[in-house]
Amino acid sequence: MEVVVIPNKELEKLMKMMEDTKFKKMEISGFGGSGIIQANETAEFHSTYFYKDSTDINLLKKEALNAKIIVLDGTDVIAELPLK
Repeated sequence: MEVVVIPNKELEKLMKMMEDTKFKKMEISGFGGSGIIQANETAEFHSTYFYKDSTDINLLKKEALNAKIIVLDGTDVIAELPLK
């Protein structure tokens, strides 16, 4: 299972993006969490991403939530949620 943040066009312009992937993926710089999600339970995790060196931080803050989260099982999308 993989959780991916898919940016909209405005956010994508500010972020470093992974190449040669089926989905537009921002380049991840770190992540963490409990590591295990038990059946019928919730868990928390966090992730951080690289942004382009020329990115205006105030603009990045404004656009940061303009994305969606998809949960992948291999290349199959099993859930899609707006980040907001």
